[in-house]
Amino acid sequence: MTPVWDVSPHPDATDREGPDSFREHDIRPFGGGMTPPSWPLVAAQVQHWVESACVTGDKIHAGEDLDRPLVEELARLHNEFERSGRTATFAASLRARWGEVRAAGSRGQRAAADCGRAAA
Repeated sequence: MTPVWDVSPHPDATDREGPDSFREHDIRPFGGGMTPPSWPLVAAQVQHWVESACVTGDKIHAGEDLDRPLVEELARLHNEFERSGRTATFAASLRARWGEVRAAGSRGQRAAADCGRAAA
């Protein structure tokens, strides 16, 4: 994204915005009617999603019941993830850092560690 951003940053972006950072402006609803969350809410929603994904991962790893079929749980996580407003960048960060997140300790520490790195 950086080469594109260097040539043509988003017209509503602040000076603190760019690739690998949370947006600091609201964006228009998508064509299908989905309205992304207001920008001050994005970081908290992403942190909540990471915590939820870690709980699911912990349950799977421990062989615990997920309260629904695995495919439904993954669909639920995906649905929540898509509503964060930062899907592609966050997915790349999470995928790249999953081992570090899993090794960081408690679920709250893992979420805080990943969200802090993703927002940097």
